[in-house]
Amino acid sequence: MSSRLSRRHFLITGASALAACFLPADILRRAHQYQLDHDDILIEEPSGWKQTLYANMQDEGVWQFSLGAPTDALPEVPTWRNWLENYQGVAVDDRNELAEWIWKNRDNYRLGGKSSDWLDSDVACSAWENYLESEYAWRDSPEAQALDYLAGLKLANREIRDESDRSVGKLKYYYGISPCNDWHFAEAEGELVLPALQYRLRELGERTRIVTA
Repeated sequence: MSSRLSRRHFLITGASALAACFLPADILRRAHQYQLDHDDILIEEPSGWKQTLYANMQDEGVWQFSLGAPTDALPEVPTWRNWLENYQGVAVDDRNELAEWIWKNRDNYRLGGKSSDWLDSDVACSAWENYLESEYAWRDSPEAQALDYLAGLKLANREIRDESDRSVGKLKYYYGISPCNDWHFAEAEGELVLPALQYRLRELGERTRIVTA
């Protein structure tokens, strides 16, 4: 897989470290030749891959990772039925269980009554926004899952340097970027980080391909 880039930003070095791994010279040569031929980054995916790690371009030379799907927009607001069953663990067909949840949340939302039509309306904005800013931000989003995946492999969270101690880019982890923003994500800075990371995943036996988006 590849991504468009400016020739002047493509970095070719003797070797590139990612954690304890060095990018072999033959991979660099192939990447260099592919860049000359196509003006792209060459990312050599593993055979028989089972999941996809998307590298979503944020700026020239900067990619943010998401696991399983490229993130183009926030998930759609669910119905109360969907929210209760999939986010609150409430069996809405169990009248006693549903009534108990309504009673516990009576001060937060005006729900219930004799009709259950409200279950098919959109969940309250306050409930959904709170979820997006909390559990979704640090656990459920494709970006948070990508961070958890990469960190779990103990890959470098630092600047990556070649054997001559020259910087070729960074792999950076963010566990919230401010006291009011709890978004968790990982970013690559520098075009050579992407083929280096793909090589490292293959070396670890991970059946994960990297796709730029």
